[in-house]
Amino acid sequence: MIDLANAFDEAGYEVSLITGRLVQRNTPLNKSIRLYRVAEHRKTSIFSQFISSVFAFVQMIYLVWLKVKGTHLLIVTNPPFSPLIPFFVRNSYSLLFYDIHIESPAKFLPCGNKSILSRLWVWLHKKSLQHATSIFTLTEGMKTHLEVFSHNKKISVVPIWTDSNYLKPIPKEENEFLRANNLEDKFIVLYSGTIGLSNGLEVLLEVAKKIKNPKVQFLIVGEGTGKSSLQKKAKELVLSNVSFLKWQPTEMLPFSLAAADIAVATLSELKEGNSIPSKFFNYLAVGAPILSMAPESSDLANLITTYDVGRNFFNPQVDDLIDFIEFLTADNHRMYYSGQSLKAAKDFTTENAQLFVRNLNIN
Repeated sequence: MIDLANAFDEAGYEVSLITGRLVQRNTPLNKSIRLYRVAEHRKTSIFSQFISSVFAFVQMIYLVWLKVKGTHLLIVTNPPFSPLIPFFVRNSYSLLFYDIHIESPAKFLPCGNKSILSRLWVWLHKKSLQHATSIFTLTEGMKTHLEVFSHNKKISVVPIWTDSNYLKPIPKEENEFLRANNLEDKFIVLYSGTIGLSNGLEVLLEVAKKIKNPKVQFLIVGEGTGKSSLQKKAKELVLSNVSFLKWQPTEMLPFSLAAADIAVATLSELKEGNSIPSKFFNYLAVGAPILSMAPESSDLANLITTYDVGRNFFNPQVDDLIDFIEFLTADNHRMYYSGQSLKAAKDFTTENAQLFVRNLNIN
C-alpha cells in the first residue's frame, strides 16, 4: 500500500491512508500522507478473522465520516468487509480487488454459502460494484470472475508488484538468515506466508518423509489456522528435515526469502479465479525457482508457464515432487529457473503503481 499511496501523493493528490498494518521496507510512506490506523486483520483462526474484520470495518466507517468525508475512496478488499463501506458513507469510491470473497462468505461469516445472509452478501457486492467509478483487480482470471457480478462495467487489470531493490538474490555465504538457523549447507525448499487450512502443504510432509537426499531441508515460515495440524503431522512422521519458523522480522525478510533454493506457492481450487498469492512475486524478485501446487487453469499456473520460472503441479503426487526437487539440486537446472525468475520480476516492479493513477476515474 505504501507504493500506491506514494504514487497518488507524488501525482499531486491529497492522500490519506487507512490501514491495519503498515510494513515499511525499503520505501517509507511519504511524510505528506495522513495515516490512520485500524484493527489489523488477524488470520490465526476463523473467529479472529471475523472479529478483526468487523472491528476494522466499523473503525474505517468512523474514520471516513470523521477524517476524509467528501474525498474519493480507493477501497481495497482486505479485510473482506471493505467493499461494503460505500453503504455507510456518501463518498465516491473505486474498488481494488486483491482477493474476491463474493461467493465464499462462509469463510468469515457465521452462515452457509447458500443461506439468506450469503445471498444478501452477494447482492450487496453487486450493488457496490455497480456504483464504483473504477474497478481494479490483479489478473485476467480475477477480471473474468468479477465480470459475472459487475454489470458490464469496465474492470482494469493492474499486475501486483514487489520492490526488487529490497528483495533480491543474496549469496548463501552472505545470508544472515541461513547463518542464524545453521542452514548454510542445506538445499532449502521454502514456503513463506500464511498457513491456511486449504494450503495443501501436507503433501510436502509426505515428500520430506520419502526423499533420500540428506541436504534437502523443508522450511515452513509463517502463521495461520493450519500451522498446528501441520506441526502435529510432522511430529508424527518424525521429520528431522522439516522446520517451522514464525513470521520473520521485516529486516530479516530479504534474507529468509533469498534462502530459497526452491520456493513453494499454493492455490486451492476454492481460490481459483479469486486471488493470486503475493508471495509468488516476492519469490521472483529473489530469483527463486517456483514449485507451485495450483489448478491447471489458474492465473498462478499460467504465470509459471508463461515466464518459465518453475513447474506447477495441479494434482501433486509425492514422487513427481521429489523428482522435481532432485532435478533442481543440480546447479545448472536451478540457475536456469533462477535466471527466468529474475527476468520475470522486471514486469512486476513498483512502476505498476502508476497504472492506478492513470486509470482511476474520480468523477
